[in-house]
Amino acid sequence: MPLRSLPIHWKWTAAALLLSMALILLVGGLMLWSFKRYALRQIEQNLSAQAALAAPLFVQPLLSEDPEIIDRVTDLPGPARPSQLTVIRPDGSVAGDSSKRGGARRTEENPLHQPEVEAALAGHTATAIRFSETAGTELFYLAQPIQAEGKLIGIIHLAFPLSDVFSEMAEIRRVLWIVLGAVFLGSIFIGYFLSKRLTAPLLQMAEAAQSIAQGSFRHRVRIRSEDEMEALGEALNQMADGLQRKIQDLSDDRAKTLALLSGMLEGVLVLDSRGRILLTNASFERIFALSGDAWIGRYHYERLRHHPLNTLIEEVIQSGKPLSRELQLGIAPRPHLHVQASVTDQTPASVVLVFHDISEIKRLERMRKDFVANVSHELRTPLAAIKGYLETLVDGGLENREEAKEFLTILQKHTDRMANLVRDLLQLSRIESGLDPIRPAPINLREAVQRNLILLKPLSEKRGQTLDVSIAPELSIQADPEKLSHVLINLLDNAIKYTPERGKITVSASERTDAIWIEVQDAGIGIPREDLDRIFERFYRVDRTRSRELGGTGLGLSIVKHIMEAHGGKVFVESEIGKGSRFVLVFPKTAGG
Repeated sequence: MPLRSLPIHWKWTAAALLLSMALILLVGGLMLWSFKRYALRQIEQNLSAQAALAAPLFVQPLLSEDPEIIDRVTDLPGPARPSQLTVIRPDGSVAGDSSKRGGARRTEENPLHQPEVEAALAGHTATAIRFSETAGTELFYLAQPIQAEGKLIGIIHLAFPLSDVFSEMAEIRRVLWIVLGAVFLGSIFIGYFLSKRLTAPLLQMAEAAQSIAQGSFRHRVRIRSEDEMEALGEALNQMADGLQRKIQDLSDDRAKTLALLSGMLEGVLVLDSRGRILLTNASFERIFALSGDAWIGRYHYERLRHHPLNTLIEEVIQSGKPLSRELQLGIAPRPHLHVQASVTDQTPASVVLVFHDISEIKRLERMRKDFVANVSHELRTPLAAIKGYLETLVDGGLENREEAKEFLTILQKHTDRMANLVRDLLQLSRIESGLDPIRPAPINLREAVQRNLILLKPLSEKRGQTLDVSIAPELSIQADPEKLSHVLINLLDNAIKYTPERGKITVSASERTDAIWIEVQDAGIGIPREDLDRIFERFYRVDRTRSRELGGTGLGLSIVKHIMEAHGGKVFVESEIGKGSRFVLVFPKTAGG
């Protein structure tokens, strides 16, 4: 197993073990070296002392060449008797040797070739260590000159065996190996437990860091060592707390942003500086008929097939300035959009586009223009007629009383038409603006219909029409009495006007699950299918000429629609050409059932 893959506590154990062994070897080596040095110094001092004591004893024998010198060597005093003492003459001959009594001579090599002897011949005391074949061990040699009256007369050559020193050193080495083994084993156990104790906080912190990296911030480090490890663990806990708060804040901000974007009616599109889509909201997806999130990370021109919009995005990215523009999409229902595009100040910059759906505003603008045009047209005709007849009367038309009376009748008719138009406009305006609120009250439906039929009965009798009411006597609704009357009068008046003479008009009502239906069925000429969706618009007429002849303003059905919507209900029509029309008023029970 590679060293780098070992757990850290084993690495620390190995490091402690190697360090201990190195220290023991170093200390043991120093001890052996010191012991050997001390022992050799002691031997040298002892041999020097013995040589100093023995030298005077050999002066006279050497001068007299006394053959009994060996006997004197045997009697040398001193605590450390040398194993061998040799007296050498200046010519290299051995005058005496403690290992051979009776004047025997050594057969070893010429002593003059030994370095310590050479130094002694030069008048210096010298030492040397050599292996002796005779003794079978290393010997410590000391050579000291013997002088008389300033003249070299001989050399004392002492030799001391180092076997005892080596034995002591071997014993020391054996003890060192024992100590080394004990320390080795102790280092393993002590190093292992110490490293485990040291690495346990690290492993705990590593586990906590891994949990934090995986998004779990509940893991905390518990270290009670009162040292740097505890401080590091506390720092890690504080970091986890800080990260948890930051991420929670970011999560809250993201949730708020997503909630805000989801609740916005405006569409939102966020791009990066290269034009790639980063974020959209539900309104944007609805406007552009997109679903899923496959477009996230895609370039805008890959998903938005609208050249003016893509051009606007490119202009904003290149200029870095906010721009706005009105666009109409080519997809159904072809909405009109006001687009505001800007670049954020953050790094990296993003492009934010907000899409305001102004289709309703555009529709209202068209309606306003149509309304103004229709009002102008509706007023222009009677005003022109009034102006013309008045000019005729001023220019002499009053002289002919019959003609003047006819002119005044026509003027009254156009004036009434203008008054009705203004009245309907004011009523419609009050309903739309909420200035004329609904005041519901319980109403017996059969009685309400009959009251309004009485007002229109002379007109229906004149045309020979039949009015039939089919409503249960107990059926009632909650509605504004005045506005209900206006709705019924309008529908019944239209039914009478558009039903042929001797035709039949039926008013009925029925209770449904969640609403009450009031139906007005005529036997008129009917309404073309293409006009059914528009007859409730202001000033819309199926037959403009006939409508004016019958005194209509073109606002009656629009007023009916707005009154029903104010009640929370609705009105719709079913019709076939030549079979008449059926207008249905739907009053919800929750609002007045």
